[in-house]
Order: sequence, then structure tokens, then C-alpha cells
Amino acid sequence: MNEFQLAETAFSKPAKKIFDAPTTQVFQSSVALHRLRYYIEKYCSMVEGVTYDHKIIQECISNDAPQKHPVLEKLLKYVFTPLSTQIKETPPLPGPTRFGNFACRDWHDKINKEMPLMLERLLDDFANESTVGGDTVTRKYKESLVELQYYLLNAFGSKERLDYGTGHELSFLAFLGCLDMLGLFKKISKMELLAIFFQYCALVESLILTYNLEPAGSHGVWGLDDHFHLSYMFGASQMVKNKNFQGISPKIMLADPYIVDDHYMEILYFWNIKFVKTVKKGPFEEHSPILYDISRNVKQWSKVLKGLTKMYDDEVLNKFPVVQHFWFGTGFYPWTSMNDGTKLVESEQELASDKESQKEEVSKQTQNTQTSGLSTSAAAALEKSEANVPSSSHKNAFANMSDMMASRRGANLGRNVQPGARPCPGSPGNKQNILTNMPPPSMSYPTRQSRR
Repeated sequence: MNEFQLAETAFSKPAKKIFDAPTTQVFQSSVALHRLRYYIEKYCSMVEGVTYDHKIIQECISNDAPQKHPVLEKLLKYVFTPLSTQIKETPPLPGPTRFGNFACRDWHDKINKEMPLMLERLLDDFANESTVGGDTVTRKYKESLVELQYYLLNAFGSKERLDYGTGHELSFLAFLGCLDMLGLFKKISKMELLAIFFQYCALVESLILTYNLEPAGSHGVWGLDDHFHLSYMFGASQMVKNKNFQGISPKIMLADPYIVDDHYMEILYFWNIKFVKTVKKGPFEEHSPILYDISRNVKQWSKVLKGLTKMYDDEVLNKFPVVQHFWFGTGFYPWTSMNDGTKLVESEQELASDKESQKEEVSKQTQNTQTSGLSTSAAAALEKSEANVPSSSHKNAFANMSDMMASRRGANLGRNVQPGARPCPGSPGNKQNILTNMPPPSMSYPTRQSRR
């Protein structure tokens, strides 16, 4: 049920399907979630052991160089460069802004108008290079724009709430999965894929700093990070079996500040740590205790990746406040059952009706079965279904996130930790802007405004 066939796929404008905790549980059995997990695993595997070289950007923007990295070059041309240019052309409004700068809404309005044409040109460029499919492929590309546009637009934070979080990061992952399903990533290199992730992180962090965006759905000091999660997973995968960083364990990475300072443009995990240290002040173990615990207690990067993956399942993919904003079309991420391809329930009423049917079925099985053990098993299965309790855990990786949070709250590190601590932005003159060196050189990243 998970196979994507472009010629047979119908696309539609994405619609909201997750309304509450019960429909969040329905989401767990969907084709959409299965595909999202597939691409997360695929991209983590692709970047395993790979050290990023930002010179690839220079090769892409050089007019004299032949086309070595076609996928990255097109995304730079039609997506990243136009969006970053709009940030420079939409400066923040003057004055203190506690909950985000309203100029960000102007930026969203601009990209909402430009996005359809940007993506149409992107797909036209890919279609012109395609040697198979002809007019059929071109037509299907255009039909897919309605879904592509939704996922990319929602990858850069909320216009209404002026925030950014892991749900928006998931939307960008979904966008890349869309391009992959269209067959546009068939020849993408590992370095190109890493460059796309780095460019996305640079663009988002520019938005956060420029418009003082709030964390979306953050656990505060008790969360992994205020904004990101997937990029930590990709960065941890980079460190697995990486010959350039042999002997650099998570503990050594955090204990030696020069490792992060010298290599943050090579490893996404280091990039994120550098950004956290830039926008937050105070001891690292106080403002980022979960990241600190990981570095202190997990010895191998492969186990860091495994634990982060399990944590992502629990704290992002299975959390209603996060996935409620992920909408579903009929093409790339359909709201259909992974088991039989049928349409999933869309409301609490439908869910209740479905459960009532299950009860009737179990009742019939009970009446027609002479073995009491079978009846007990069926009833127990139904009871578990009605409970809607997530079953995932972190027992085989580092501790369950909620357990970790609880233990840290109790111990409190022996320090005066503020449970609701928020990021403290840097200011010009006393904080180095880590994004100024991020290619392409035309992208400028102002430092974050102070909250008052």
C-alpha cells in the first residue's frame, strides 16, 4: 500500500485530518506516517559517516564550473536563494518584540505569492532534463504543485503564531520526500543531500534571529531543543563510523569547545550545538539539560541516533500538539490505512463508530468460540485499542524522555535551574553570529533582537 506510482496518483489540496488525541493514534497506522518514517531512515542512512564540505556551494554558484550537483543547484536557484533574499528585503520592524517581529508576517505574505511560480520553475527545470515520461511526467509534475507548495510553505514557521518548531522541520522533510517520490532525487549525492539540510538550517536560523521567532510546542528547558530534532538525528548519523572524527565521543564533543567551534560547518549536530550556545546564555547543563545528559551518558554516536529516533517517534510523530498542523493530500501523504489502503477515520464520531463495530465483532467471536483464552485475548486487544496509549519507549536507547525530564526536575542538577527558561538571544558586539560564514556568501544573517 506504500508504493508511489506517479502516473496513477491523484493529487489534491492538503486538508486537516488530525483533530485530537484519538485521531493522532489513527495517524500512526497511516500510509503518510509510514512514508515519513521511510524517508527519515533513508536520509539518515545516506549521510552516515559523511563529513560535509561547504565548498560544494561554491561549485554550484560558480558560473565557470560545469553542472556537478544538479539537484542542489536547482534548489539553491529556485528555493533557498529567493527565500533568503526576501529576508534581507524584509527587515524587522523597529522596537522591542516579545513574541516575534510582525515583519515576519510580511515575509510570509511575499513567499506565499512567489511560491507557486518558484516551484513551477523548479519542476519545469527538472522536466526539461528528464529523458522518460515526456508530456505525462510534465503534467503530473504540475498536478503535484498543490501538495508540494503546502509542505514547503509550512516548513518555515507559523505566520499567525510567529514561531518555529519540530512540526515545521517535519514539513520540510515531507517536502524532500515529495521530490524524492517524483523521482528527482535518483542521482542525488550524499554531499548534495547534506548541503540541502545545511542550507535549510541556515535559512531557518536566519528567520529565528531576524524575526525573534518563538519556539513552537517547546518543552522549555526540559526539551531536546527549542526548534530542531531531525537535524540532530542527521548530525548524529554523520558521526557514525566517520573516519574524520574517530575518537570524538559525544562526551568529548561537548567537553572540548574547540571541536564544535572548529567543525560546526561539517557536522549538523555540532551546527545545532553552536546555535544553541549562541542564543542561550549560562551553563550548558542548565539551559540544555537533555543534550547535556546525552553527551555525558551515551558513549556511542550510533546509540545517540537510536535514542533520538525513538524520542522523535514519541515527542513529535506521536504528539497531537505537533502533528495536528501536518495536513494530508491524496498523493504524497494520503490519509489511508497502511494495512489495506482504505480511507482512515477523520473524526471522533467516526472513530467511536469504528470501535463500536469492533466491539460487535469481538462479541460475535466470543459467542462462537469455545476457547475462553481467545475471548480474553480479543477483549484485551480491544481494551488496549480504546485506551489510545502510545506504546513506543526508549528502553533500548537512552532513558525515556519523560523519565529523563522527571529525574532532572527532581535532581535539578544542584543548581538554580528555571524550569521555564527561554532562549536568551545574543546581541551585536558580545555574541558571534555563527551564520555569517554559511554559504552561499550572498546570504546575510543579522543577530537576534533582544526580548524586553
